[in-house]
Amino acid sequence: MLYTNKIFFLEKATSKDEKLIAHTIRELFDAMVHHKLDQLLSLFSDDANIYSSPVYGFVSKDQYAKHIQIYWTQIIALRYLDLMFSIAGDDATVSGFSCYEYKNGASRTWRREIKLRKNQDKWLIIESGLYPL
Repeated sequence: MLYTNKIFFLEKATSKDEKLIAHTIRELFDAMVHHKLDQLLSLFSDDANIYSSPVYGFVSKDQYAKHIQIYWTQIIALRYLDLMFSIAGDDATVSGFSCYEYKNGASRTWRREIKLRKNQDKWLIIESGLYPL
C-alpha cells in the first residue's frame, strides 16, 4: 500500500522562535509517521492535554501513550495541511488541518490546533486538539 505522509504547508519561519516551533511540528509529524513513541512524548509537557480519538476527548500524556499505539495500527497515511502559527510571548498556537487515512478505507479530516509554551530554548506542546469539521 502507498503511504502519503506529508506536511502540505507549514508557514515559513523567519524568527528564531518560529524556526524552533516549526522544528517541533516537524518532529511531531515524524514521530507520528514513524511510530516513535519516545520522540513523540518528549515533545509534550508533562501536564499536557492531548486529544485522543478513541475516547473523543482530552487525556493525559500517559493515557495518550497507550491510545496512540493502538491508533497507529489503524492509520495508513497522515497529512498535515495549511499549518499557520501565531506567537504571543512564551505561548504559541499552530493551527491547520490533519487528514488521516485508515486501513478500512475511510478517511477523516480534522481541524488541528496545537498550543505550545516556551521552556528555555525549547517549545513544548501543552495542548494538542483535534476538532471535527
